[in-house]
Amino acid sequence: ISSEAKVGLFVLVGLIILGYMSFRIGEYGFGLKRGYLVNVVFDNVAGLERDASVQIAGVEVGRVEEIRLKDGKALVTMRIIPDVKLARDVVAAIKTHGILGEKYIEIVPGTKGEAFLKEGERITRVEG
Repeated sequence: ISSEAKVGLFVLVGLIILGYMSFRIGEYGFGLKRGYLVNVVFDNVAGLERDASVQIAGVEVGRVEEIRLKDGKALVTMRIIPDVKLARDVVAAIKTHGILGEKYIEIVPGTKGEAFLKEGERITRVEG
């Protein structure tokens, strides 16, 4: 096999590996696809988009997975990273980064000792 063929084969294998890794990183969002889903209902989510950040104290703890209409209100499904446990009495609010920035969901931690939300459960306290 010629040296040109070896180089070509090496480049081809490298591109295949790069493509595969790009797909995996995009699919799993650096680990955010693992985790658990919780829901929250807002009267209005104007400007909030799918894949928006979910934060506690300015630290990203998840992403908005889905926004849909249910009974005339906006049902927002969020994927929260596995090591963050949300107390049942947390408060969720839609906030904006800066004056004209992107919308995100801010979660205010609940009471210590309170039971945690489980997969598919709903945050019942909202602000705004």
